[in-house]
Parts: sequence; structure tokens; C-alpha cells
Amino acid sequence: MTITMTENVKTLGKGEFVTIEAFYCEIEDGEVYEEERCEDVDTYWTEAKGDLMEYVLEQCKYIETKDPVIVDVLPRKWADFDEDGNLEDYGDTCYGIERYIWHNNKLIREGEFMV
Repeated sequence: MTITMTENVKTLGKGEFVTIEAFYCEIEDGEVYEEERCEDVDTYWTEAKGDLMEYVLEQCKYIETKDPVIVDVLPRKWADFDEDGNLEDYGDTCYGIERYIWHNNKLIREGEFMV
């Protein structure tokens, strides 16, 4: 883990900060089409929150719709937190992006969902 403290800002390095975002979707002709944001899941993960996939599964339980929802797990290049631990900013995505579909209380990789 790379943590740098400068001027009371804590910076996490590449892949040590992950955003978790959800989107409503439409499934048509075997393809998944992303629609508007599903605000039921809009959070982030750091090592302090425990196992990444367990955390993602826990967050998916807040999705209220019974329809399939896209869940993107997006590692970021960096993230800055202020001295109180509040997120200030984060960088672009980096290698390791994962896309899942949450449906019937199960989290399934997008490619496996369509099989």
C-alpha cells in the first residue's frame, strides 16, 4: 500500500481505491445496454473496508429494483483524502475494471449472465 501524506492529505496509489457504481440496464437481443445511474449503489472501497468482493456484495443488497442492474467495480489510479478521512478527489480508472450484473440477489460477471 502506498500512502503519502502531504499538507494533511492522504493519497492512495494505483488500485488501492476502487469506486463501485451501478446503472439500470436494458437487455435486448443478448446484449446488455447501460442506462441511467442507479443511486442505490454509489460508493468506494479501500483496504480498510475488508475484502473487496465481500464489500461489493454487501453494497448490492441496497439495490431496490428487482430488474437486473449493472455493477461496475472500477480501480482508480489515485485518491486523496483530507485529514478527517473525507474523500476529496480521485483519478481515472486503471487496469482491473470488472462489470457485473446484480439480479435475483446474485452478482454475476456480465459475460456469464448472458450465457
